[in-house]
Amino acid sequence: MPFDWANFATAGGTGAASKAGGGIWDFLHPGGDPSKAGMSYLDQIEGKLRPNYDPYINQGRSAMDDLYKQYGDLTKDPGSILAQLGKGYKESPGVSFKREQGENSINNAAAAGGMAGSMGHQQQAGQLATDLSQQDYDQYMGKVLGLYGEGIKGKEGISERGFNASTGLADRLAQILSGKANYAYEGAAGKNKQMMDFLGMLLGGGAGMAGGNGGGGGAASMAKMFA
Repeated sequence: MPFDWANFATAGGTGAASKAGGGIWDFLHPGGDPSKAGMSYLDQIEGKLRPNYDPYINQGRSAMDDLYKQYGDLTKDPGSILAQLGKGYKESPGVSFKREQGENSINNAAAAGGMAGSMGHQQQAGQLATDLSQQDYDQYMGKVLGLYGEGIKGKEGISERGFNASTGLADRLAQILSGKANYAYEGAAGKNKQMMDFLGMLLGGGAGMAGGNGGGGGAASMAKMFA
């Protein structure tokens, strides 16, 4: 039976190549394809990288969703934000003392001028109470808005950190894919070269045998090796 070269090249032939289980490449490389060995390590890298990146990516995604809503509320209806923040306002303990002190001063001055109980006296006392309350509320809102701004900055920082983590992971995955592509190319190129070298060796040997045996006799002898 003539030797089946195509079957030999694809790991289906008989003899040593079939035992190697991988055609000419495995026959010539009993230790295995080095490109596949390298690929197996690259396949493990993504699983090692993700646990280090995913928490920051997920936090950043959550922060961005929250920021999107906050930005939307601020641009559509900033008054509702102020109203919401102002709901927690309670008069500071010092306001009552200031009001009492101010009213005493107003009452004394009105009494001294014979204006006690007059419309002007009442308006002055009422304006004092209003001014003190407004001042206290403004101070409260200033502090709350400052904290709100710090919260927005914190969310922005988390979002940016998540973006950087996502970008970093994408870069590393791209490097892995590039490495896989290189291994695949080098493996294929190596197999092609080995195939051509092997065939060249056989053809060269066949030509030598043919020349040494007066022509067809040498080629026939080589063919018998694979019959």
